[in-house]
Amino acid sequence: VCDMQRAHELVDGHDLKELGLSPGPRLGALLQQIHDRILAGQIRDRDEAVALAKTLIASDFPSDHEK
Repeated sequence: VCDMQRAHELVDGHDLKELGLSPGPRLGALLQQIHDRILAGQIRDRDEAVALAKTLIASDFPSDHEK
């Protein structure tokens, strides 16, 4: 629980909305991907989390998973 709380502290849905995403499945999938990487230890701080979010948004993640 503490790890998931930390993941939410680094980045949450509000942050992704500020980056231009609308609420919905895409935002949720992208947030889950970022949180998974935080929990795996691949992301250590907010800057890395936001940078990954921007990269995933630019790559149109996860539009290929929604089809």
